[in-house]
Amino acid sequence: MKLFRSLGCFFLSLSLGACVSNEGGDQDPTIGEVQTNIIHYHPSYAAKWPDGAQRTIDYTFALQANDPQGLDDILHLWAVDTYTALGQYHAIVGGSVQFYPVDVWYQADFQGFERRVYNLFSLDRVNLKTWHIESIDHDGNNTQRSFEFTLPDGEPLVDQQYVYSSTYENPTENGVAALEAMTIADNGLSIIADEASESYTIEFTVSDDRAKNYALWFYDNAESPVEIGVVDQLSLSITSSPIVLGEKTTLQLPWSEIQLKDGYSIEDVFGVHVVLKDEPVAFKFLVNELWSTYYGVSEYLVLP
Repeated sequence: MKLFRSLGCFFLSLSLGACVSNEGGDQDPTIGEVQTNIIHYHPSYAAKWPDGAQRTIDYTFALQANDPQGLDDILHLWAVDTYTALGQYHAIVGGSVQFYPVDVWYQADFQGFERRVYNLFSLDRVNLKTWHIESIDHDGNNTQRSFEFTLPDGEPLVDQQYVYSSTYENPTENGVAALEAMTIADNGLSIIADEASESYTIEFTVSDDRAKNYALWFYDNAESPVEIGVVDQLSLSITSSPIVLGEKTTLQLPWSEIQLKDGYSIEDVFGVHVVLKDEPVAFKFLVNELWSTYYGVSEYLVLP
């Protein structure tokens, strides 16, 4: 499963009036397909870092882009939401407030770019349509490619306009609820450690029929908590304890299945998020790789 490897937080403004697209020129940058996903957080996720933006929606862009003179000739590469009055954008290469060199968000495994971001001006929703990727090289050559986000399971949009989180007020009929971010009260979330068997027992009940898989994100108790381990949806214990809608899922997780980062041990684990995922689709840029388009990150469970 394709994993998130980085997180960005800037949403900037760009005046598009002076940008002229040179379509079809042999010196223009090239932009391939764009793949996206949307992550819905319970508010306790961002609350672990009280000085950060208290957002409940993130989203990711994955794409391939190039230039006839090579990647280093790309000056700016950004995802632009043309729905906004000023054409707000997320920088992937370049940018005006913070400049990103080509290699910051470049992923060598699929020879493309991947960046997870959020909108500082709209922390609990994301527009689904009206987006394009724009690439400008050092000679001023310009290329744009329009794209849309998808619905869960990779289904195309019909008349849906935006996705909103559980904290969003007064959604309209053209809004789509993000994938469920489970809570302790509503979903019976719990975790118990058993030192004798060196395992955790984790229980929860899913009420969103779009959730088909789940994973786990573990954190330490540092002043600024660090994600120190994960269990992905393909682990033996998780595949043996699948989601059944409306019924309690009981996961017996051996500590040995947790993929801990170097330098950390099971004694460093302080809390965990249960992360729901929709049915994965093929990742466009690597054979035999999967991509989940919607995530729901639960309320933070602290070990008793």
